[in-house]
Amino acid sequence: MKKILLAAGIGALAITSCKEKPPYINLSATTVAAKVDTTYVLATVPVADPHQILIENFTGATCSNCPAAHDVLHALDSAYAGRLNIVSLYIKNFSQTNPPEGAKYDFRTQGATDIMNSVFPGIGAMPCAGIDRLPVGDASTYGNGNLIGRNLWNTVVADRVTTNDSINLTLTSTYDAASRNATINLKVTYLEPTSVAQNFSIVVVEDSFVDVQEYPTFFDTAYKFSNIYRGSVTTGAFGESILPAMATKVKGTVYDVTYTYPVDAAWNPAHCRLVAYVNKGAASGGINVYQSAQAKLKP
Repeated sequence: MKKILLAAGIGALAITSCKEKPPYINLSATTVAAKVDTTYVLATVPVADPHQILIENFTGATCSNCPAAHDVLHALDSAYAGRLNIVSLYIKNFSQTNPPEGAKYDFRTQGATDIMNSVFPGIGAMPCAGIDRLPVGDASTYGNGNLIGRNLWNTVVADRVTTNDSINLTLTSTYDAASRNATINLKVTYLEPTSVAQNFSIVVVEDSFVDVQEYPTFFDTAYKFSNIYRGSVTTGAFGESILPAMATKVKGTVYDVTYTYPVDAAWNPAHCRLVAYVNKGAASGGINVYQSAQAKLKP
């Protein structure tokens, strides 16, 4: 890895500050997916699958403490293999998410910013993350009780993996290279009756970007970025409602939805994954993730 010392970088800045910056590759995209859904009730209700934890990691390429937080998440992902679904959110209008000098990519997206504004308003510092969108943070420090610093991630994850879930999620995808369309199916199976209004989201993350990342004392020009939020299959920061006309979803109810999703030309389908999750509805602030799942966009 090529590391540029800050002292050298500051000296070079005086010489190069008037140079024209190359255009960043902007990762924002707006696509519209065609949707077909149905519902039915199972005669035999399955047992609960192990709980998968959604981690929404607010991070930035000019956040010098964020690489250490990424290391914590990588370690947790290895320790709890198949149990974590990590989404790295790069928001707009926050200094620590600006692309560093010499960066090729601008990871900031409006979709990530909308999630922050709707579900996690008031971010005060990075790194921080929402874990299953639960109120486990220190509001006086982080500005929102659903956000926590990396010092608590191990504790919260260890607690959440023991959760007994009331729903199962099944997420699959197929990809057609000729049309660049992904056919994405999500099944939400209710293991217990509920009258709680719930929403679901399906987002796209992409791995294997190599670009500049700031550290406390240097810039790594060959840092490997992963779990980058690219866009959403579903609409809105809170996701889409699950059977809103059904006052009570009885035990065994299945909500089955399929999307035909045009994959943006700038994305590499082989490096993309889908992350789905179910949480309380928009009226409740989109909090409390009941279950999450992930699948490769291109199997």
